[in-house]
Amino acid sequence: MKFIKKFLAFCMVGAFAAIIEYSSFNLFFYLSSIFVFSKSFALLISNTFVFIANRNVTFSSKSGGKKNQIVRYFFVYLVAFFVSVGVGSIAFDLIGAGTLNANISAIIGTLCAIPITFFGSLYWVFPKK
Repeated sequence: MKFIKKFLAFCMVGAFAAIIEYSSFNLFFYLSSIFVFSKSFALLISNTFVFIANRNVTFSSKSGGKKNQIVRYFFVYLVAFFVSVGVGSIAFDLIGAGTLNANISAIIGTLCAIPITFFGSLYWVFPKK
């Protein structure tokens, strides 16, 4: 049951992060029309929020050595970043240009990265001792 509660909390944090990410993504995409640039900066902004929220709320891991957690978090989210941007870029190339297709591609990339971020956070970044 704890696993399900953590996953639901993770999804709630993720929902707020998605609002931050896609608002930022659309602003950057509107200004630049460059998918990789827009997705990269949007992820940087939203991942800052995610680290703080997951550390303090989802996994309640305030005593695990912040520096160690940040390094592990950075590694997990770097892998997730490459999956998200890579899959999103491939989807964007396949389905075509345009703002709607860019958003669909960005969401596809994000969905592919969720298992990496959840299990990486649960078992490696913020493990229970």
